[in-house]
Amino acid sequence: GAFEGCTRLAALWLPSLPSVTVGAGAFAGVSPSFTPHIPKGSEENYGYAGDGSASDYWQGFPIAPNYYAVTADGNYWKEGNVSGNSRERDFAYGTDRFLEAVPAEGYRFAKWTNAAGDSLSAQNPYTFRVEGETEMQAHFARSLYRVSLSAAGHGEVSSEGGVYPYYAEVEAEAFPDAGYYFTKWTDEAGKLVSSMNPYVFAAKSSMALRAHFVANPYQVSLSAENGRIKSGDGAYSRGATVKIEAEGDAGYHFEKWTDGEGNSVSAANPYTFALKGWTELTAVFAKEGNEPLTGSTPNRVVRGVLCGRCAASCQSGRVFHFSQHDEGGKGTAIYGGQR
Repeated sequence: GAFEGCTRLAALWLPSLPSVTVGAGAFAGVSPSFTPHIPKGSEENYGYAGDGSASDYWQGFPIAPNYYAVTADGNYWKEGNVSGNSRERDFAYGTDRFLEAVPAEGYRFAKWTNAAGDSLSAQNPYTFRVEGETEMQAHFARSLYRVSLSAAGHGEVSSEGGVYPYYAEVEAEAFPDAGYYFTKWTDEAGKLVSSMNPYVFAAKSSMALRAHFVANPYQVSLSAENGRIKSGDGAYSRGATVKIEAEGDAGYHFEKWTDGEGNSVSAANPYTFALKGWTELTAVFAKEGNEPLTGSTPNRVVRGVLCGRCAASCQSGRVFHFSQHDEGGKGTAIYGGQR
């Protein structure tokens, strides 16, 4: 044969197509280290798989593998990068390469493309077989996050939420029912997120926010003139039953409760009522001996609030039967049946 006995024959470069006619015994006696080479890109023509099978041999000698450059990187460095084999390196034909796209914060992997921009795969990590020069690019997109909003009761929220791209502004607003006020937003684990309402934040992850409400703490403010408040002053929820009570100083008796504008509210003491809102009440006491006159008592002086001549007559100890007051507060006394 042509190379029979050539112990120094180290290598032979073959054509792209296996069309060479080789006679029997052509490589008999050739050194076992002899290596045939095939051109890059002709592996399929020779049936070369690169896996060590019989197809990787020619005339009984293992074909030398061809090496190909494989490059892979992200489409924009701020969005992510590639781990595994991201730098340009040479890899033998038929070997498997492992690549993983690593998105930056706020981004997600989208796909792999080749140098021409054709989509290769949406898998990540991505394993592929080297079969030639390879240039790959990992593409990333802004992450999308679902933000869900709900109310724990006694109120409602502005919406059920939605899907937002990374760092998009999200506004959550809660609206309490009548008699309640907003207290906080919590996450799915019940942990406090914010006490702001509305709550504006940047979407950085998927989350579920729940609005919480509590009953309004309406204040009942009590004061007294010539007396003191025994009970009832404080904060209450709307609709609560409130019982208030006052007692007078020595020499004074309770007369009535008045509101912040001085209007009469009740003559009851204690006074019980259903709370409808902020309440300000004053307990009014009158000096003993100044009770209004409501009837007649013959032959003795009846204590009363009289004016002008009547008051002077009462103070002088004259006897009268009864006294009456008009709406203007002036009194008329009847003495011994005479006016």
